Amino acid sequence: MNIDKQALREVAEKATKGPWMLFSDIDTKTFSIHTPRDKRCENVIKWGGFDCQPNAEANAEFIAAFNPKVALALLDELDSA
Repeated sequence: MNIDKQALREVAEKATKGPWMLFSDIDTKTFSIHTPRDKRCENVIKWGGFDCQPNAEANAEFIAAFNPKVALALLDELDSA
């Protein structure tokens, strides 16, 4: 697999700055990704982005964890190796 690190770096730099957080409501099965200052819990990915998917919570958790700051740090590590 060829990974275009420069393309990944460019999209990470354009994305909403982190950290990113997961909002989850198990009862209604709604999940979203947001930044800590976002009071509506929807400024990265709104609720509708994950609603009713079988693996919605895990997908949302992964996306929140792999935010632009993390992606850029990993790319920096790869470049320095």
